[in-house]
Amino acid sequence: MNRNDCNLRSHLGRIHNMVEVMYTSQRQQRATRSNQIKPEKKREFHEAAIECIIRDGRPFGDFHRPGMSKFLNVICPG
Repeated sequence: MNRNDCNLRSHLGRIHNMVEVMYTSQRQQRATRSNQIKPEKKREFHEAAIECIIRDGRPFGDFHRPGMSKFLNVICPG
């Protein structure tokens, strides 16, 4: 039986930062995607956006409310 371990290697490299187990082609793909938002940061943005909507009861277009200000401060401090 032929078992493919590409997905496992990719998972270990991406999620557990075990780049050494990835195939060369997987490492090259990872290098070209390095400018993407990290999952942890994306989750933080998502949670801040949800809190903003719930807290203010407003649409995303309302940038002057406290919740939106907090959201913007999370994605771009200062």
